[in-house]
Amino acid sequence: MEGQMAQKIREQLVLVLRNTQSYSDLLERAKWTEVGFSGYVSQIDTRIAKQKNLKPLNRFEKWLLAPYISLEKEKRQKYWEEAIKNL
Repeated sequence: MEGQMAQKIREQLVLVLRNTQSYSDLLERAKWTEVGFSGYVSQIDTRIAKQKNLKPLNRFEKWLLAPYISLEKEKRQKYWEEAIKNL
């Protein structure tokens, strides 16, 4: 687990970035290169990222968005599994 200081730094950086266009661009990149449509990054997600000229997140960006990425993955995986069960 991360230390409380690292978590506070992450939160402050996210607060600063939230008011910029770069934050929404960062979330868009994370959505296609780390999370994927169904919570798993598939070849289709990779292809879409390439078509949109989205580069993969670097280590700092992954660290910064780690809470978002893990929550979004879990949410999408749950919705995907429910959708498949209801077919």
